[in-house]
Amino acid sequence: MRADRRHFLRSFSLVSLAIGGGIALVRGGGYSLPPGVTVGQLAPWQWAVFDAVGARILAPERADVGSFADGYVAGLAARDRDDLMGLLAYVEHLAPLAAGFGPRFTQLAPEQQDRVLTSIEQHPIGLLRGGFQSLKALALMAYYRHDASFAALGYGGPAVKWSTQ
Repeated sequence: MRADRRHFLRSFSLVSLAIGGGIALVRGGGYSLPPGVTVGQLAPWQWAVFDAVGARILAPERADVGSFADGYVAGLAARDRDDLMGLLAYVEHLAPLAAGFGPRFTQLAPEQQDRVLTSIEQHPIGLLRGGFQSLKALALMAYYRHDASFAALGYGGPAVKWSTQ
């Protein structure tokens, strides 16, 4: 009986791995960067998720959240970067399924993306709620670093302009 249980568990594990790998291949392909966009730290799918999340958080405003995140991630410790990339994978692949949608996050309509993000923001697990706050902070940092956003805050800009040369 013990050998049968081991055989079953081994077989079940192998089948689960094969199915999971197949799903990852199907759901993990088809990403491309827009013309003129280059990344240093992020894979194209990661850039696309950052950009899509930022578009929903900042709507109707807009910022290049994907490119900002690419530079931001470069300064993170390896462990923090791994945690953030794990969160991105959750947002892209698992959170839509948990919210009742089949396609990945970047393939959903804006209203559906909003529902997925709301489900993460209100999730009973505090770690996921904290992850949403991290994504929100990244989007806001990308937006408020540009002079064009200062007027929305009633801020006239810095008294001293630093030269970029």
